[in-house]
Amino acid sequence: MPTITDCERWLDNVKLTSADDVYSLYRTVLDEQGCGDFQCSNRGKELYIRASGSDQWLQLASKIIRESFLDMLKARYCEGKDLQIWYTSKGGTMSHTG
Repeated sequence: MPTITDCERWLDNVKLTSADDVYSLYRTVLDEQGCGDFQCSNRGKELYIRASGSDQWLQLASKIIRESFLDMLKARYCEGKDLQIWYTSKGGTMSHTG
């Protein structure tokens, strides 16, 4: 399983193209389970995320790193806004059970 720890480089390669993509990735990391086009694997305290069609897994080795990744996601795609509010403002309709 090829892994990467560079969150920015991984995001550059994933190319999120819609609000649903961003929200699915957010939910995958937050809920620690796959959502939309993202798969998730837990190994102890480490979380691994992979986008459909990619063989590269992003390793998020701790809760602090996961929180930093979510902050990076908000800054990059949501203008720093709360992701849930941003997603709803974009007309997003996906729901979650978490």
